[in-house]
Amino acid sequence: GMALQAVLKKDGASILGYGPTAGSYGLRKTISKTMRENGSDATPERTLVTSGAQQAIELVFRTFVERG
Repeated sequence: GMALQAVLKKDGASILGYGPTAGSYGLRKTISKTMRENGSDATPERTLVTSGAQQAIELVFRTFVERG
């Protein structure tokens, strides 16, 4: 509808491709702002948005669990 047309007009075909690995900077900025309002020291640079729970769980395991 109209919302899609407005986004396509503003951002063009770039919205149809893959986004940044860490997630949209604007989204990470908004999330970290909300977290700071709730007492966290989050920053957009230290905030990661995953494409789903399975990806998030895998990243946690890769970070904290030793191989083998």
